[in-house]
Amino acid sequence: MKPIGVEELKDLTEYERIRPEARNRIIDLKNRRRIQAGEKISIVFENRETVLYQIQEMVRAERIVSPEGIAHEMETYNAILPKDGSLAGTLFIEIRDSTNIRADLDAFIGLDRGEHVWFDLGPAGRVVGRFAEGQSEEGRITSVHYLQFPFSPSAIKVFCDLGRPVTLVVEHAGYRASASVDGSTRRSLAEDLSC
Repeated sequence: MKPIGVEELKDLTEYERIRPEARNRIIDLKNRRRIQAGEKISIVFENRETVLYQIQEMVRAERIVSPEGIAHEMETYNAILPKDGSLAGTLFIEIRDSTNIRADLDAFIGLDRGEHVWFDLGPAGRVVGRFAEGQSEEGRITSVHYLQFPFSPSAIKVFCDLGRPVTLVVEHAGYRASASVDGSTRRSLAEDLSC
């Protein structure tokens, strides 16, 4: 997927004028691109629109106006765009009980190491999510992770065949869940794979 260029960003004044409409559009888009796997994990699959929105929001929130600051935000967020032949997502570990946040989060230690999150393509196999480095440290894990799902050409064909079932699976010692990938979510993600 083509990286976002600085010429695509709106200046702060212009962005403020369109922000309410942009926010509503992105909320709708992210809802279509979100897969909830059980009660505690969701993944929002990123594309150029969602990443551009995140950059605009960071520039706005931090009042970043220097070319160097904007370049840094663009480099950071362009890194989470899907690579060619891949889907990319932001995984959220959702802990709702504030009394046990650390203990509940610690149950997910190791989720980002190994093969714990994948698309199950049935007889065609799996497409395993690869987590970005530096999201956790020994003995601790963060609640937000970036990952890429690199598809082979044959896996893309299966994913794009909307008549074939696809499931997102999370399987870890501390948590197991799965969710069907279908409807508008599947169609939206298929666009990222150029189906």
